Amino acid sequence: MRITVDASELPGPEKEEKAEAAEAEEGEEGGPEAEVTQRSLVEELASFLGERLGCEVMVEGGEISLELGEGQGLRRKVRQLLKKFLYKQGLTDDFRVISTGGGGFRIKRRRFPRLKERGRWA
Repeated sequence: MRITVDASELPGPEKEEKAEAAEAEEGEEGGPEAEVTQRSLVEELASFLGERLGCEVMVEGGEISLELGEGQGLRRKVRQLLKKFLYKQGLTDDFRVISTGGGGFRIKRRRFPRLKERGRWA
């Protein structure tokens, strides 16, 4: 079974690098930690899914392809893992997982992000 995940809307490392460049202009020096290249969220998601599912994962731009064996509940497990990844990265307020009809998923930015105050829902 082949499952594709369209994660092209996830923020890439270039946005994080711009934020780091703005901090560097303010006079803060990052030191050796700033020199470490940031992995994109798509690559982190691919390695996360590969570890948890034990399958071959291919990344092509913003799209992830998974080759899974046949079995019941695999699509459901992939969806749960996608949601878990978003939760661990702190992105559940901004993104959601949508099922596409052709055997895949899409991570999409929410139209109206959830508003949350410190520990309480607004």
